[in-house]
Formats: sequence, C-alpha cells, structure tokens
Amino acid sequence: IGPDARAAVPSLVSLLNLDWYRLASVPMAIVRIGGEPAQERLAVRRLLLMEESLGGWDAYPIDIWRWEKVLMRPFADRIIPYLAELFLTDSDQGVRSRAGEALARYGSQAANVAPALAAAMNDLATALNDPNPWVHIQIAQTFAAVVPGRKGEAVAALAPLLLSPAATEFVCNALRQLGGSEAIAVLVAALNDPTPWERISVALALAEVEPGRKSEAIAALAPLLSNSEATQRVCDALRQLGGSEAMAALEAAFLNDPTPKVRIPIALALTAEE
Repeated sequence: IGPDARAAVPSLVSLLNLDWYRLASVPMAIVRIGGEPAQERLAVRRLLLMEESLGGWDAYPIDIWRWEKVLMRPFADRIIPYLAELFLTDSDQGVRSRAGEALARYGSQAANVAPALAAAMNDLATALNDPNPWVHIQIAQTFAAVVPGRKGEAVAALAPLLLSPAATEFVCNALRQLGGSEAIAVLVAALNDPTPWERISVALALAEVEPGRKSEAIAALAPLLSNSEATQRVCDALRQLGGSEAMAALEAAFLNDPTPKVRIPIALALTAEE
C-alpha cells in the first residue's frame, strides 16, 4: 500500500518489541510505508539488532531475506541518515558496529554523511566516548568507504593508533584494506617501533601492502631474532614472508647467537623451510 498506510504505523511500532525473528517484516513495513523520523529510526535499529542472527547485510544492506534488499533499495536515501546517527550515537556497541558496516557497504551512495564521520574520525581521542580501538578504526574505514577519494584522511587518522599496543594489529589490518601510498608511508614510519610485537605486525602489513618493500620488512625483523621472548614470533613472521632474504636472516642469527632459547626456534624454522 505504501504511504497510504501511514495510519497503521503506530500499531506496527507497538509490535517491534515482540518476536523479532518472526516479525522482521514489521520494521521493514514501517520503513517502506514511511512514518515519523523517530519511528523509522526505531525500525532501522530493530533491523540492525536482528542482523546478527539472521544472515548479515548485503549490497543494500538490510538483507534479512535475499529479496529484502530489492524491496529496500528505493528507500536507501532515507535509511542512510538513520544508519549514520545510530553508528555515531547508539549506546549498543553491536548496533554501532553493524550500522557502520552497513554504511560502508552503501559506499559513495552514503557520501552525504561524510562530514559527520569526518568530525568523529578527527576526534579519535573521544570518538563515541568508547575507548575500544576498534570503534575508532571502524570510523576511519567507514569514512574511506563512503568517500574513497579522501582515503588519505582516514589513513592519517589511523596513524597515531599504531603507537598503541592494544590497537596495532587492528590498525595494520585496516591499513592493509585501505592500501595505497599513504598507508605505505605510515607503515614505513612505524617499521622501527622498539616493541617487538608491534614491529612484527607492521613489517608483515608493509610486505603485504607493498611487496616490493619486503626487504625492508625483513631487515627490520632480523635484529629481533636475538630477543629470546620474541624469537619464535619473528621466526614465524620470516617464514611467512619467505624468500632467500628471510632465510639469510635466519641463518645469520643461528650462526651468531649462542643462546639456546634463540637458536632452537631458529633451527626449527630453518629445518621447516628445507
């Protein structure tokens, strides 16, 4: 029926707290008919809450059933602002995360929410009042997805988080996905991080984003082989990188370091490569 059924929207809203699995059609109907902004926002939030157990989001992200994305496509311009608001303000971390994923999948169609995302991205110290580094990383990734031409701004916002041990691995994964010269520059700058675990993550990410700089990654990892607490992880990283330079680094460390805790994992790594 569409907008002519607006009189039924209050009754539909009253059903939203019932069995979500059987009543996924209720929030869909509210969005398709069109209600007050608060009603539509609540309907989109209910769909986000259902998403985790009902199969995920897709190109037109609300995808509880395969046919739903076709039904919801004409309403994308109404859905996107609600997704942005939920992503940046909702108290439920799961809702925020799924709203961000949905915005990213809309890509440039969601470019009109870029200013709000940029404001949050450039205030990562307090973004969403959530200390979880993944929250900050997702803001930057979502921004880059909706305005790909400004990917460099997302990379710049992520760069400071590389200094946080709790965030390094997550940031490296984000930089892998973003790629490009800006991501390479950030990784190269962090390649000599004095903390072994962070340097390993950065070196592996650099070699993946820019294979031509694998030699630099290996050169940064080689000195860490003498750190007995890190030797096994470095051996694993060098084996992952592979090639003659990685083998040469392992062989040199084996010949020059008499410490058993260093030599044994190196010997095992060399044997595994033969």
